[in-house]
Amino acid sequence: MPSEPQSDPVEHLAVVQAHGHPDATAARLVDTDAEGGTWRVTDEVGAEHDVRLRWRRGPIEPSDAAAVEAALAELHRVATSALSLSHAMGEHGALRYAGSASECAPR
Repeated sequence: MPSEPQSDPVEHLAVVQAHGHPDATAARLVDTDAEGGTWRVTDEVGAEHDVRLRWRRGPIEPSDAAAVEAALAELHRVATSALSLSHAMGEHGALRYAGSASECAPR
């Protein structure tokens, strides 16, 4: 399980919103393993469900706290970049958020 710096609910919310769940209103990390992490997500109607995301750079050693932190940080970096781009481009009408940290689609 990650250490304190990655336990920020706002960071977890950004991760799940940018990776395909833009309507999430809350998220918390509930499990990590070699392949990825599992977040408990609250959606716009208050229902909770689990979201599974794979580590971007492949499997890690789950007992290595530094490796887990680095994998979480990478997901967060991608999420904040995607959400920032989505927000900025949406204001100008050039692009709109397409639901994934790696996708933006023309309007």
